[in-house]
Amino acid sequence: MPTTPNRGYPYPAQSDPADVPYSMQQLAEAVDADVEAIPQVGLVPIRPTSVSGAGVTIDSDGSVVLTGATITDINGIFSARYSNYKMQGKFQGSNTGAALHMRFRSATGEDQTGNYIWEGISTNGTGGNGRFASGGTNGFDLTRLHADGTRRASVDMEIFDPFPSTYNTNISHRGGSVDSNGYLSIHVNGAFNLPTSFQGVRFYQSAGTVTGRVRFFGYAGLV
Repeated sequence: MPTTPNRGYPYPAQSDPADVPYSMQQLAEAVDADVEAIPQVGLVPIRPTSVSGAGVTIDSDGSVVLTGATITDINGIFSARYSNYKMQGKFQGSNTGAALHMRFRSATGEDQTGNYIWEGISTNGTGGNGRFASGGTNGFDLTRLHADGTRRASVDMEIFDPFPSTYNTNISHRGGSVDSNGYLSIHVNGAFNLPTSFQGVRFYQSAGTVTGRVRFFGYAGLV
């Protein structure tokens, strides 16, 4: 079967047997292999392998949807394919002012060993609290939830080296929401201060339930 000169896609010659299914299979497999070999650069959407928790599902686009969830476990996000990741989400809660937290999950479950350390700044409409810090806690503080569905809280986090077991996992995070004093802004940098291989995350809140959507991306072709 001859092939195209530039990309090498097969096509039937006039003298080849009339086998349309076989010819289409050969072409489809060649295109599939060709596209897979094209280097990807930038943010690549990741579809988690599984989720668990009441009211937690995976949408057709790979987003994780939370509907009145209390505990949200998301698995199969991190792998050897990418070094660094982005997480973006929008949330509302049943209890206004409840804190939304996150822990990492290893192959054996969530890690709550007290190795989460972070420093940041929290400000709101009255000037805020200034330094926003924690040493050796059991999770990262992401944002504050609001019961009004028009006042969703936002989460935007960069995650560095979560999968290798040879490094600390660093994060850089921005969270925002409307609170009783205006707008609450949280900027945090931190780490899981013990080299551990993680594959997913857990969300949990200080009170009530959470509804929203979160999406994960891998940084392809970047440091």
